[in-house]
Amino acid sequence: KIINTDKYSDFFGYCFKKIISNPSEDSVIVLTPPVNYQNFGNKTAEILFETYNISHLSLMPQSVFASKHKHFVSVLFGFSDTYVISHVDCKPCLNSVRHIPIGGHQITEFICSSLREKSFNQEIEEDKFMWLAEHVKFIDRYAFFDSDISYEDFKHSTPDKKSFILDPITNTKEIFAYGYERYLGTAIALYPGNIDPTIKYSLSEFIEDSIFTAIKETNSKSSM
Repeated sequence: KIINTDKYSDFFGYCFKKIISNPSEDSVIVLTPPVNYQNFGNKTAEILFETYNISHLSLMPQSVFASKHKHFVSVLFGFSDTYVISHVDCKPCLNSVRHIPIGGHQITEFICSSLREKSFNQEIEEDKFMWLAEHVKFIDRYAFFDSDISYEDFKHSTPDKKSFILDPITNTKEIFAYGYERYLGTAIALYPGNIDPTIKYSLSEFIEDSIFTAIKETNSKSSM
């Protein structure tokens, strides 16, 4: 709901560096989410023009890529919130918006907390746990679609691994071993109750509810 301007600006800088782009010369296209799009658009334009001196900016709806599939569902998985919204004829159905109060940050903290619990990781320095949690989350992604699988069944089901952190000053690799977790982002996103036990629904149930609401809202008989 509130965009952290500093982090958002840094993210753009990271993207330009990653794709070797000069924003003052290249045209930039940003896809706008159907939730809170006006605030998003204003902040985006402000950052890109004032901080990165871009030459041309186009703000386009996410549905621009839906030319072949006019009926679809967007799952917007953000920093601290997840939104589900259904589209009919490429138009967002606002009554179909569903909100889950969990995003990437909570997942990282959850993995970080679990890593600390493993005896194998007791020798790891405290300031490395958040980095390690991010590393685990992005490197190993497993999807668990069987709702009968217990969280405890796969929490510690993978072997110990070795990894490294690159020192930003000396540019040397610090290699260390750690015991890691297998539940990761995908499984937690499918079943957010893994993080917050008060959440009694799954992501698939929210998507289904969003679709039915969109069909009712538009009186559409089209299959989604």
